[in-house]
Amino acid sequence: MGVLALKRVIRTGMRNDSRKAQSAMEYLTTYGWAIIVIVVVLAVMYSLGLFNSSTYAARAAPGSCQVVRPEGPGSVDFMSITGTCNNELPEYAAAFNGASYVSTNAVIDAPSFTITAWANKKSNSLNNGRNGIAGEGWNYGDRYLGVPNDADWGGWCYNTSTQTGWTAYGNAVVPGIWTFVALSYNMSNHTLDFWEGNSSNLLIKSQLTGVYCTPDNPSTDNIPFYIGTTNGGEYWNGYISNVQAYNKSLSAADLYTLYHEGIGGKPVNLVNLTAWWPLDDNAHDYSGDNLNGTAVGVSYTSAWDRGYIPPVS
Repeated sequence: MGVLALKRVIRTGMRNDSRKAQSAMEYLTTYGWAIIVIVVVLAVMYSLGLFNSSTYAARAAPGSCQVVRPEGPGSVDFMSITGTCNNELPEYAAAFNGASYVSTNAVIDAPSFTITAWANKKSNSLNNGRNGIAGEGWNYGDRYLGVPNDADWGGWCYNTSTQTGWTAYGNAVVPGIWTFVALSYNMSNHTLDFWEGNSSNLLIKSQLTGVYCTPDNPSTDNIPFYIGTTNGGEYWNGYISNVQAYNKSLSAADLYTLYHEGIGGKPVNLVNLTAWWPLDDNAHDYSGDNLNGTAVGVSYTSAWDRGYIPPVS
C-alpha cells in the first residue's frame, strides 16, 4: 500500500471513530436525561411511601375492634374483645402540631402502671425540652411517656414527698420514624422500665432501680390524662397512635407481644387495661371504660404510614 493510500485509510478511520464518538455522545445526551427523569420519579414515589408494603395493607375502620365490659365501666368480669381485631393497620393516625392535645379523665388508679404508644416525631427542636406523648400528673406527681430532653425517647415519674424525679432514657429520636414506646413502673420492686422498638431497632429495655414514684390517687388528685402534651404544656410535634394505659407493670412477654403486633395491635391484658385510644379518626376510648378524650386542635390523617415498617419478628 502506498503512502497516500495509507493516509486515506487513516483519515477515514479517524472520521469513522469521530462519528462513532459523536453518536455515543448523542445517545448519552438523549437517554441520559430520560434516566435522570426516571430516577427522580422513583425518588418521589419512594418519598410518598408507594414502595411501602403497609401502603397497600388492609386498614381497620375506626372502632372496628373494641373491649366489651358487660357489667359496665370499671368492671372486669366477663370482659372480652370483639370486632376485627387482627392487628390491621389503622385507617388514620392523630397529628399533633405542637399546640394540640387530647385530655381525658384520670385513668391509672394503681401504684404500678404501664403506658404504651406508637409515636413519630417531626423534629427535635420544638420546646428544647420535654415533649409529652401520654401520661398524667403535675407538680412532682408526673408519670409520663415521651421525649424527656428533646432528643432521646424515654419516660419519667416523680415522688411528691421527696420531690425526687427519675427519668429512664432510650435511644436518640430519629424524626420521621414510627417507634413503639412504653413506660412501666413496678411499685413492688421499685423499678422504672422504658421500652422502645422500631423496624431498625428491635425492642430493648432500659431500667432504673430504687425508684419511688408517687402512687396515683384519683379520688383526690383528679388530674387529667393527656395525650400529645404534659400538664405543663410540653407539646408533641408529630404523630401518635394506639395509646394504651394499664394499672399494672406489664410483663416483658406482654410488651414483646404489643410491639410485634405493630401499630394496629390490640390490648394484651384486658383485666388491667384502664384505657385504649387507637386515635383512628377520633379520641374515643375503646377499653369499655368510656374515657373518651376531648381533642383540641388535633387532626387525623390517612397518610400516616410514611416512616412505618412493621416490626421484625
